[in-house]
Amino acid sequence: MKVAGGSMAPTWVGRHGEVRCEQCLSSLRIVTAMMPPKGQAYVCPFCGGEVTSPGVADRSGDVVAVHHPRGNDHRWQRGDLVAVRRNGIPRLKRLVALPGDVLALDGLRLTVNGRAAGDHFDAPLIVVNQDWLSDSEAEGPSSEGRPFSWWQPSDAQGRPNRGWARQDSAWTAARSRDDAMPSWLVYRHRNVFHSLREDTIRDNYPGNVSLVRPLYEVDRLVLTANVQAGPDASVATGPLGEGGIEVYFWTPDGIVMHRRPLPRDMSAMRFYSRDAVLVPADRNATIPVTQKRPVAITAPPGTVVAGLLLERPVEYRLRRTDATESFPLRLGEDQFFVLGDNVPVSVDSRKWGPIRRDDLIGWVPATAEPIAAGRLPAQPINRE
Repeated sequence: MKVAGGSMAPTWVGRHGEVRCEQCLSSLRIVTAMMPPKGQAYVCPFCGGEVTSPGVADRSGDVVAVHHPRGNDHRWQRGDLVAVRRNGIPRLKRLVALPGDVLALDGLRLTVNGRAAGDHFDAPLIVVNQDWLSDSEAEGPSSEGRPFSWWQPSDAQGRPNRGWARQDSAWTAARSRDDAMPSWLVYRHRNVFHSLREDTIRDNYPGNVSLVRPLYEVDRLVLTANVQAGPDASVATGPLGEGGIEVYFWTPDGIVMHRRPLPRDMSAMRFYSRDAVLVPADRNATIPVTQKRPVAITAPPGTVVAGLLLERPVEYRLRRTDATESFPLRLGEDQFFVLGDNVPVSVDSRKWGPIRRDDLIGWVPATAEPIAAGRLPAQPINRE
């Protein structure tokens, strides 16, 4: 099947144009329906710079190979990428609930059996911030006062210091004057739509450049980085008095953390706030994490952290215009609930209601990692 439209972005996109921000060098895939007129300027969702629309969608949509089930033998699972038939038209969606599941609302967030819908599987990730370009490549932001790196060395009170040094997208932990005090690398989020002021992270979709809608605060984050131990890797660090790298996240339920041993060779690590451990409340005052500064890293002197990539998982929710009176809803023995990954624009079970088993044409194996808007390099691909 060839993808049409943007209801499954960032996982799949239909016919689109690829735009590159000259200031932060991020690339963006914009589907035809969202493409502003040629020459019109819009805000880069990654650095706040000005991007000019090419006005054309010159790249073909993704192609996916759909596997057809044999009778009723296929075991459908939450998170499956599926092709469904609606009004005689095949469409690509995400399977979020199965027969017997109970769908309910937490505010407008959709829950399945008491948990957020996306917590039942590895929801696609959308780029929030990328810190992997070298300083020499970031010409525009520095010359116009836009901070290229939104990560900042800080003390426990969040005040800037020299605890980490950055060169060519790699941060190195320095030795503090007091070795008993950890050096922090803190992410400070900036609102690209409001003069880059410090703000909370919201559920912006980078490719939806022509859409005006309310943005909701995000409380789940994923941090990926390349990490390597320095010569003093055995030195204890962190407020909990242990060695290794520690990553802390702000969440509505409190500060949570991951602690990992430091690898001797440069290795990729991923830290998910959903899977982190809650920090005792009496430790919170020693950790510089807040809702507007939602991630902090500490590690022994000499530790190298490179290519920081902060992402958020897609959150499946209702829009303000969607009907809520049918929830909570228990699915029947032949009913499924499907949504698009581009939650703000997708037409799916929020409008149709549950679909039947006969509406499921087949599934698409998740054999390749989705292309998230803003990843470098971002090339259109065919899903096979």
